[in-house]
Amino acid sequence: MVLPLTKAFSGFQALNFIDSTGVIRWVCPEENNPNVKNRDLHDHPFAAETFVQAEKTGRDCITPTIELWQGGIGFATYFPITKNGVRLGYLNGVFKIREFARYIFKESVLKNFDVRLEEGGREIIEFGDDFGASNQKIIAKRNISIMSRTLTLVLTPRSELTKASQSYVNRILLYLSILLAGVFAYMLHVLIKKQRTLRESEEKYRLIVENAHDGIEITQHDRIMFANARFAEMLGYTPAEIIDLKFDKIFTEQATGALYERQKSRKSGKSVPDQYETTFQKRDGTVIDVEVKNSVISYKGEPATFGIIRDITERKQAEEELRSSEERYRSILE
Repeated sequence: MVLPLTKAFSGFQALNFIDSTGVIRWVCPEENNPNVKNRDLHDHPFAAETFVQAEKTGRDCITPTIELWQGGIGFATYFPITKNGVRLGYLNGVFKIREFARYIFKESVLKNFDVRLEEGGREIIEFGDDFGASNQKIIAKRNISIMSRTLTLVLTPRSELTKASQSYVNRILLYLSILLAGVFAYMLHVLIKKQRTLRESEEKYRLIVENAHDGIEITQHDRIMFANARFAEMLGYTPAEIIDLKFDKIFTEQATGALYERQKSRKSGKSVPDQYETTFQKRDGTVIDVEVKNSVISYKGEPATFGIIRDITERKQAEEELRSSEERYRSILE
C-alpha cells in the first residue's frame, strides 16, 4: 500500500511500521534504508524524545530536524495506530530535508533564488552560495507551520533578479510556502485516509470472519497462523490455544497420510482439487467429518493456505443411516 506513495513523492526517505513496543518491523523501501529494520526507536539519540511523546499522548508527532539513522539531516513523523482501544503500533514517515525541499522548490526556483530553511534561528539547509554576499540583497522571510513545528523559509533573489520588486519576491515566497505546506498537508491527508480506509475494511472483514458459520483458518509452514472462533470451537480449543498448532495435529492418522500426499503432489506441479472431504480429530479425541475448501494467498509476505472448514459430521451420519436403511429394505425385498 505504501510503496506507490513513496514512489509518487520523492521527498520520502522511508515509510515504516513501528510495533507497539517501539521496534521498527518493516521498512519501505528497504533498499534505501539499510540497518534500520528491527531497531528500537527508544535507542535513537535524537528521535526518541518525540517518539516517547507519541507513545504517551497517542497523538501524531513530528521531530525537529535531526540526524537520521540512514545518514543526513531530516525529520520524522509518528502516527499512532489504534484499534478497539489497543495500540497496534505507529506509521513512521522519514524525510531527508534536502530531498524534501528540492522536490518542493523545483530547479526553476533554485535557478533564480537562493533558498534557506531555518528552525529556531538555526540553519537547516541552504540552496545557493550567495547568502550574505551583499547587504543590498532583498531578503524575505516567512514562517511555515508543519504539524507542531515551525520552519522559516528565507528567499533571496540571485544577482540577476536584484532589480525585482519586494512585492514580486513576496508573491514568490508566498507561493513557495503555500506549496510546501500544501504538499505536506496532502501527504498527511493521503496517509490518514488510507489508514482510515484500511481500518474500516479490516473491521468489516473481521465481523464477517468472526460471525461466520464455517471455520476459517490460515496455515503457513504447516502451522495455524490464524483461526476464527468457529474453527477453534469446532476442534475444542480457544482461538488463542489453536494458534501456532501444527496442522497435522488436527488430522486423524488416516487423513494425515492423504494430507502429505496432497502436499507432495502440489509441490511436484500436479493439479490438486481445492475442495475435499477429510476427518479431523478434536482435542478430546473425538473424530469429526469435515469439508475443506482451500485457496493459496499471500500472508505477511509469504505464500499461505486460506481454508474454509465445514463440519459435515451430521450429514455424513445421516447419509450412513440412509445407506443402512436402503440395505435393510433391499434385503427384505430380496
